[in-house]
Amino acid sequence: MTSLDLHPEELLDKRAAGTLTEQEREHLDAHLKACGVCRFELQAKLDFAALPEVALN
Repeated sequence: MTSLDLHPEELLDKRAAGTLTEQEREHLDAHLKACGVCRFELQAKLDFAALPEVALN
């Protein structure tokens, strides 16, 4: 078992960035059906990405 099997962090990042391949999307979708932790993390990534950028002066 690899870390990808446990929680596919790289696929979550690619999903949030919109760069998944079809095969990766299918793998991630199957994983998300069974993993509430990853569903929560993906939603947090998507919510964060949707925030407007703020200039820090």
